[in-house]
Amino acid sequence: MVRQTLCPLIPWLSITAISSAIVVLSGMLRAVSSGDRVFYEFNDAADRLFAGIDLIEHQKAPLLILTRGQLPWSKGAAEGEVLADLAKKYGVDPKQIRLTPPV
Repeated sequence: MVRQTLCPLIPWLSITAISSAIVVLSGMLRAVSSGDRVFYEFNDAADRLFAGIDLIEHQKAPLLILTRGQLPWSKGAAEGEVLADLAKKYGVDPKQIRLTPPV
């Protein structure tokens, strides 16, 4: 019932094809340092990660591939590593997560 209600709102829920992987591009986090700690905040592209997680939850692909984007002047971990931790917290099985080499 809920799925039928949400399908018009979230178009990928009605997709029947299965892909080999969902690729989520980096570029949605900004590192903010405070003293010796680094915090991360999302920009407007955060929906990429949550759409990827949603597709994995609905078994549209077996793998979630995250790009390890990091600008030369960036602080903290590569973005893909931070996103992988978030995906795990949102219930994605760690065995389903892959990270690209640094980009």
